[in-house]
Amino acid sequence: MEKMILLIVGALIFLCAESALANKATVHLGAPENTTQGEKIKITLFVTHSANNFFHYTKRVYLKINGQEKASWEFPPVLGKMSPLFF
Repeated sequence: MEKMILLIVGALIFLCAESALANKATVHLGAPENTTQGEKIKITLFVTHSANNFFHYTKRVYLKINGQEKASWEFPPVLGKMSPLFF
């Protein structure tokens, strides 16, 4: 019985410690340096997040321009490797 309690407590400590090491997602934008007014440009979003696991991951990324949502992406939780959709 004591071994079972120690095993459960150890598992809880391990799970809590792993999520404590996780970070927040960061986003960087890539866009041309020079454009003319009215010209269409390509904006690239670079989203990074380390320590993804089933409990702590980036669920949704959305792009707002002038307060209006223009695009969004949903990411499922993954076990092991990062989702190929997550660049």
